[in-house]
Amino acid sequence: MKTQITILLFAIIMIVSACRNEKKQSANAETTTVVKTDSALLNGSKTIETGDPKFPSTGVDAQHFVPNNYKIDLETEGDLNHDNLKDKVIVLINKTDTTDKRVTLILLKQQDNTYKLDQKSFAAVEPKYTADGYQIYETEDVDIDSLGTLTFQMYGVGPSGNLFSSYKYIDNKLMLININSYSMGAGGHTELDLDILKGIYKETNTNTMKEDMPSETKTKKYKIGTVLFENSNPKDIVIKAFDVNGVK
Repeated sequence: MKTQITILLFAIIMIVSACRNEKKQSANAETTTVVKTDSALLNGSKTIETGDPKFPSTGVDAQHFVPNNYKIDLETEGDLNHDNLKDKVIVLINKTDTTDKRVTLILLKQQDNTYKLDQKSFAAVEPKYTADGYQIYETEDVDIDSLGTLTFQMYGVGPSGNLFSSYKYIDNKLMLININSYSMGAGGHTELDLDILKGIYKETNTNTMKEDMPSETKTKKYKIGTVLFENSNPKDIVIKAFDVNGVK
């Protein structure tokens, strides 16, 4: 009789445990936004594009430049090239693999109200998620100000920190003009400002271990030459700048 009761209790415990695990898996499935879809799971509904997607040279609106399996993740408009026409900037994400690299398109508005694809970059904006499925930045934004400066603003906590990168048309070329990064670590904060055009490296370190939180700023010349939008990778530029100039 005791053996039967023991077996019955064990069975009940196993059923309760299984239900809890099922609820946990269901909750995780509802909260995750990472997508990595195998082509076999699409049942032939759409063709998966391999390699870098292709884009038309002109289009009637921003949506016209979005390939199959992609969607607009970030978008803004403003006059980039000072022709009094509102251009568009769109950042596209792969719907079948949100850990994939994102592509940013610069669409210049024409007099007939159509758009011309002027620039594209696969590195100006980082992937949305890491390979492990973690979102890199908490908040992302893109903006074109009244002076025609295009700025990507990425806000994160922990190791990712904040990363702002700004671009401007100079002699009909869209160039990286400034990068600003801010990160918090154990015992301190570090802010880096890179003036690409002037070739100035400015690093400010704040010691949060002391009550008055003293700061120390180091400024030096650091020229990296012209960085075109299509070839820019702000995160890599920041890492290299710290390696060359950072406080050891």
